[in-house]
Amino acid sequence: MSSGGRGSGRTPEADTVNYIQKQAWEHSVGSLKEILKTARDYRVTLSLEVVNRYEHYLLNTAGEGLRMAEETESGFCKVLLDSFHMNIEEDDMGEAIRHAHMHDKIGGIHIGEANRRVPGTGKSHMDWEGFFGTLRDSLTWSGQGLVL
Repeated sequence: MSSGGRGSGRTPEADTVNYIQKQAWEHSVGSLKEILKTARDYRVTLSLEVVNRYEHYLLNTAGEGLRMAEETESGFCKVLLDSFHMNIEEDDMGEAIRHAHMHDKIGGIHIGEANRRVPGTGKSHMDWEGFFGTLRDSLTWSGQGLVL
């Protein structure tokens, strides 16, 4: 029986989306490997920004960004985490940050409210104490944070 057959719970449309996403992932990793040869030559770090599902479908969580960065097999490929997007996609922003840091893959962090304002100025549900507590207590990271 085919994977999209009756009773399988899968549809031909879902199989097509999965196939296209797999192809896009493989193509992206392959292209990044080529680009990262030049990055290595010039000692430039490339950071992949992880965005929410409403803006793109490939890198929506820190885990997905980390996986792609690791699949490039380059120390010059890292992830850029963004609290705006993490607020939508991550179950635990602190854990996502710690996990990416544990693999030495944080290239930068964008920091902003759920409405893109300065942290603490909005009426959001963002856990800034936890977010900044993770940065303060758990990380020895010395990269850049940017308030957008």
